[in-house]
Amino acid sequence: MLALSEHPWFEPIEKLEAASNERRLQLIAPTLGEIVVVNDAYVTKPWWKSVPRESK
Repeated sequence: MLALSEHPWFEPIEKLEAASNERRLQLIAPTLGEIVVVNDAYVTKPWWKSVPRESK
């Protein structure tokens, strides 16, 4: 399999989620193609948690 990065696929979003929770900041992480309107209320749905992880 071709590795496109040096880290696991989920690592960046999980680190970002942890950091935003730690700092009590709103995380805005839309799904691919989702439209986000600036200054509108937005609730991030943790879509990355429902993506199957590769088993080795």
